[in-house]
Amino acid sequence: MQRERGQNSEAIISEALRHSLRLMANPIEESEFYRTPTVDLGRCRIGALDDIPEVLAASEGDGYR
Repeated sequence: MQRERGQNSEAIISEALRHSLRLMANPIEESEFYRTPTVDLGRCRIGALDDIPEVLAASEGDGYR
């Protein structure tokens, strides 16, 4: 960072402290966090995922062999 910014380590540490203290004084509110939206995919089309022939038939069609 010293080379990238052209600053000495003392200046970088001071900047990092100031930045961290600002974040501590004004924490991010939970409403600002991203939430993944949920989606209803409907009912499961397969009776059991461990029934490999049924899974292949559902995904590839009955003529998968």
